[in-house]
Amino acid sequence: MALLIGSDVPGLLPALEQALGSAHHLTLLREAEAIAAVMRNPSARLDAVILSDTMVPKPGKDSATSLWELVVWMSRSRQPKVPVIVTLRHDTPEAIQTALRDEVRTTGGDLQVITPEARTPHHPEAQRVVAWILDQLTLEPLRHPYLMVATSNAGGSGKTTTVMHLCLYLVRRGLRVLAVDFDIGQGALVNFFQLGDEGRAGLTTLPDAYPHLVTSYPRELVEQRMIHHRSGLDILCAGQGVRDPWDISTACLDGLIATLDQLAYDVVCVDLGTDWKSRPVIVSLLTRRTSTPIVVCPPGHKERMGALSALEVLGKLPREDGRLALDAAMLVWIAGARGHVMDIRTVRREVLGQYPHVPELGLVPHDPALLSMAAERVPFCSAFDLAPRRPYCQAIRQVARRWMDGVALPPAWLTRVDPDEAHAQSFWTRWAGRSAATATPLPSVPDATTTKEGSR
Repeated sequence: MALLIGSDVPGLLPALEQALGSAHHLTLLREAEAIAAVMRNPSARLDAVILSDTMVPKPGKDSATSLWELVVWMSRSRQPKVPVIVTLRHDTPEAIQTALRDEVRTTGGDLQVITPEARTPHHPEAQRVVAWILDQLTLEPLRHPYLMVATSNAGGSGKTTTVMHLCLYLVRRGLRVLAVDFDIGQGALVNFFQLGDEGRAGLTTLPDAYPHLVTSYPRELVEQRMIHHRSGLDILCAGQGVRDPWDISTACLDGLIATLDQLAYDVVCVDLGTDWKSRPVIVSLLTRRTSTPIVVCPPGHKERMGALSALEVLGKLPREDGRLALDAAMLVWIAGARGHVMDIRTVRREVLGQYPHVPELGLVPHDPALLSMAAERVPFCSAFDLAPRRPYCQAIRQVARRWMDGVALPPAWLTRVDPDEAHAQSFWTRWAGRSAATATPLPSVPDATTTKEGSR
């Protein structure tokens, strides 16, 4: 382990040498400029950084500013991220403590406020601080969540229903999934999950509860507004009927997104509203290196034009890794109802003619009977609970498997087997002994009549 140490807590260096042994490399520096030079050196190996506000500040700056600049660079610019552990004087202003704590937590580290006694050799307080730092170094690396962003420029496309069933399937496979409703004007997740009054105190109430925002909200405040749903999915609603979309400012949305980065989830799914292009902070979600824009495209004129408009915008957004957001986008097709003027085969040909390199996750059949039955059931009931072998559920499974393959989700994260997945195979497939995990080619897109009859 290679550690960069800019802390003067008594007894820390001997304790680290004893705990880590001679095979580990410790670099002890006292000047902020020297620490910054090591941090910015791409060839310098770092497994953790230990900092304190007692370092020698940069010329013309105080210690708090120097410490803040080092922490921000490690949390936002250093790749790959390494844990940053900070000790801070107890009389440091609370706003600075909060800002630094939130920033270091994004790296997988933490902050400890210490008293003057902690800087006295052999004092019990100093020994407790050393033990805390050693404990921080034994933590597992921070697991960064995959970000799934459901986007369209037209309402009524089936985006929320499709993507939420995708999330429900991921939960069935053992993943920790958080669904965040950024469709602030509609609040569709409240109705979809039958949350009632429980979902009305959502993320739009954060500015009232924490008016003096610095960089992010306290995690506890955001977690209090989460709903641990009976389906196994965690939900953060926008609220419904009590807020205007513009009541939550850009700074508040930015603070909320910074807090979401600190939460322990495998997948964070964000459901965007149709006004997402006018929200620069929400648009920034699509530019992250772990973000996958999911564009849902049904055959209706308004809806497919909305999908094409979303793809056009994604083609203009640069990502953190130098690619365009369009390079990470994935398409989900929604079959139309019987008698629809435009069938999904024609729509698919039209969209892929303009965007041939956007990968397809699959076709989801039109099944209003199943979805309406699920919507009317009380308490909440998903399509998987009602009819797990229906073509609709099989299609969602296929979409989920392709998404997991596309983003290279670690197989070890899947801790459960879908109990209905094996049964969803045909008799002849099971008789032949084929595995449910065997990749199958993308199904041909049927016309509306075939899709309707096949879903019965």
